[in-house]
Amino acid sequence: CQGEAPEVARVSRAYAGRVEFLGIGGHDSADAMQGFVDAFSIGFPQAVSEDGSLWVRFGVPYQPAWVFVNDDGTSQVVHGAIPEEELKGLLDRLIDA
Repeated sequence: CQGEAPEVARVSRAYAGRVEFLGIGGHDSADAMQGFVDAFSIGFPQAVSEDGSLWVRFGVPYQPAWVFVNDDGTSQVVHGAIPEEELKGLLDRLIDA
């Protein structure tokens, strides 16, 4: 989501080496996703799922959404934007778990 992109980029840099971020653009082309990544200086890897199959795999019906995948492979989906400080708190709790 454009509104939270700068915050997500900042958080990903702050948690580099402790949390892996992966963006999944869905229902659009790789070129459109690359334009978004460039416009907002997103520095973490991106995957493209033009048909939305990666979203379906994780139960994501729309953006913005988050999927948190633990080391054991279990995942939790959070629908909607997460404010920057709330995201940091969530990541801190996941790291400490």
